Amino acid sequence: MSLGAAAWPQLDGGAPPVLLIPLGATEQHGPHLPLETDTVIAGALAKAVVAGRTDAIAAPALPFGASDEHAGFPGTLSLGQDALEAAVVALCRSAEGFAAVILLSWHGGNDEPLARAVARLRAEGRPIARWRPSLARRVTR
Repeated sequence: MSLGAAAWPQLDGGAPPVLLIPLGATEQHGPHLPLETDTVIAGALAKAVVAGRTDAIAAPALPFGASDEHAGFPGTLSLGQDALEAAVVALCRSAEGFAAVILLSWHGGNDEPLARAVARLRAEGRPIARWRPSLARRVTR
């Protein structure tokens, strides 16, 4: 289920689901890919993870991340590390009605602020995890 497409009565009652929050970025990916590449991938992965599940729901993707390293490229929009950390902490604190929160980030620049946000939220006793999927896989013959 998609949180953005749900009406609140659909979330009322029953066991609370795990909330999967995809985090992306708006930045360059070479001259051939759109600026929203990280956001599209994170959102698609979140939808694939929750597809057919009743115990998890995907939030709309956050399209802005920590992308200051790409500031010289036209179209880059960055929250910066401190603002991203603060936004994620506030967002996760507001997710009281969910069993847990999983932050799914495809953009490497989000790693440090998300690690700090997760540490702060865990210190508050909140059930939270972060996941940065990778395309790297080991091939054995």
